[in-house]
Amino acid sequence: HRFPPSCAGPSAMSTMTAIKKVEPFLARAEELTAQEPVVAHYLRVYSLNILIKGKQAGESTPESDAKLMDVLGKAEYAKKTLDLSQGQETMESFALRVFDGADAKDRAGQADATSKKQFYVAGQMLDACAQFYDGELPPDLMEKAKYAKFRCMQIHDCVRRGVPIDPPPAREGDATAAAGSGSSLAGSPDEEAALYAALSAAPPLPPPAPSAPLFSAPAAAPVVYAAAPPAGGGPLSQSARTAAAKKAEFASSALDFGDVAGGRRFLLEALQILDSR
Repeated sequence: HRFPPSCAGPSAMSTMTAIKKVEPFLARAEELTAQEPVVAHYLRVYSLNILIKGKQAGESTPESDAKLMDVLGKAEYAKKTLDLSQGQETMESFALRVFDGADAKDRAGQADATSKKQFYVAGQMLDACAQFYDGELPPDLMEKAKYAKFRCMQIHDCVRRGVPIDPPPAREGDATAAAGSGSSLAGSPDEEAALYAALSAAPPLPPPAPSAPLFSAPAAAPVVYAAAPPAGGGPLSQSARTAAAKKAEFASSALDFGDVAGGRRFLLEALQILDSR
């Protein structure tokens, strides 16, 4: 098969370089090569699409070009040695198993510090399935991918602040769901830098009914941030701009899932970064 550059999606390069973007996907591919070679192959193909798109956008460096050729070589070798006749089914089935495993543990009240990694990997696997759909996941997979990233981010934030992990949002059919909930989250991680990859753009999920809030989040602690520097201060560094953008994206995702306290906290943290020049 071909490796069309469009499969990386229009937002793949939004907040980090292509070579940084592919690092976690290639790490997963190496972990899975022995036991799940077909899944590892498609993680490399997805990474290859991102690297090609980066090169087309002018991100050509000796390091990125070497990485592109290395991944291309492995992908081409796999095409000759693996049975890929059921490749899409294998990849999607694996991604959904990872997601369902993380979600079942979470909804059983067993979420812990390792759960963020499980949800993060689930989001990665689902993202990689976009290569089968011209770069844009269908609504059901998109919803799961976005939820996995949000839940990963929320668990990470609770662990970072040393507070109990917020319960997952109720879904229709749960015994614990309040009557009349409008949630559409049906059936339904890791200190590595890739945890902070920008959340995929997606339409917001329908908000819950006022009588059935998604989260019983603790009140946000006041955040004190430095005053803005006087005019003429030095420009923000690229790393600071990236960090602020990530916080803003996290805030948007939290609000999409009804977590107003989390959205406010991430926006204030973004302001802290912007005011810290």
